[in-house]
This record gives sequence, C-alpha cells and structure tokens, in this order.
Amino acid sequence: MNSQFFHVSRAVLSLSTVALLTFAFVSGCGPSARVRSPDEASLVGTKRAGAVVYRNVIDQALADLSQKYRATNKNVETFNKLRISFVGVDNKTNEELGSWRHQINGIIDNRINVSGDFVDISYERFVKPALDELGIARASFVLPKNRRDFARLMEQQGNPVDGILFANMTQGDTRAGGLKQSDYVLFFELMSVKDGTRITAHGEISIERS
Repeated sequence: MNSQFFHVSRAVLSLSTVALLTFAFVSGCGPSARVRSPDEASLVGTKRAGAVVYRNVIDQALADLSQKYRATNKNVETFNKLRISFVGVDNKTNEELGSWRHQINGIIDNRINVSGDFVDISYERFVKPALDELGIARASFVLPKNRRDFARLMEQQGNPVDGILFANMTQGDTRAGGLKQSDYVLFFELMSVKDGTRITAHGEISIERS
C-alpha cells in the first residue's frame, strides 16, 4: 500500500514538475519590458511614426521658427519674448496619432518655453478651454474678429497673447522593391494676433522600413 502511494506521489510530482517547467517556458516567451536609460537612442517605429520622428521634427521646426523670428526682429532695440498660444496639431498623415497626440502637445509646449524666444501658454490648461468656450475652429483665425475675441478672453484669464501657433503634420511614402521610405514634415505657422502677419517654419525626417 505504501509502495503504491509513493509510486503515485512520484508520478504526480513528475507531472507537476513538467507543468511548472512548461508554464515557465511559455511565460518566458511572452512580452517583456524594461526601463530604458536616458542616454539610449529612441526606437524607430516599424509601422508608424514614434518618438524619433516627432521629437526630431518638433526640434527642427522650432529652431527654424526661432531663427526666422529673430531675423525679423534683428533691428529692434528691445527684443521681447513673444507670448504665443499653440492651438494643437492638425494630423494630415495616413497614420493615427493615438496616444501620441497629447505627448506632442506637451512636447511642443515645453520646447517653446525653453526656446529663449517665446513664452508658451499651456494648450491643455488654457488654450483648448478658451477655444471650446468661443467655438472657434483653427481655420477661422484668419478672421480678425475671431483673433480679437480669442485674445480678449485670454487676457481676461490673465494670459495675454501676441501670436497663435498652428502645427500641421504631413507624410509622403515611397516604395522601391521591398523597402518603404516615409518622409514626415511638421509645418509651423505663427500668426500675429494684431495684424495676421505670419512666419512659417518646418522640420523633416525620412524613415526607411523593410
């Protein structure tokens, strides 16, 4: 009786060990994650744009905008930082921005404030609520009345504004053999609230995928 008991126990133990090892093997083949070091290069998206694309084109476009703004004010004795309202990204690519939309808005807000040439009014906290309250669409800022109404509301909230910054994200794809090249361009357009004059700038990057 005892011999049979130990025989059955060993069989059960063997089956348990096999099941445990199988579970460990299958678990080891599943998704994994790790914390990336700040000095590591960002990953390049295999199917759509990601960190490398968005951060690069934002930095390039803002550097271009700063250079052009300084060029238009080079003869002004007192150089003042321009208070601008970024009014969000118009996505004209064939890819969904998804969770990146809020990050792009935040990155642009941050980059503007550290540029040295501009002071940014937070899009999420102040600009978007003001646009929703007034019911003003991006395209309607060409009308002087809409710019004045927006500027008046922002000033009432303690956020006077000099300019409105538009951003348009575009994409063009080229295929050759088994390769695909995606060219991403971010266009900035800075419009004066006072008279509607504009400064345009852009940043671009090409990504090759197989």
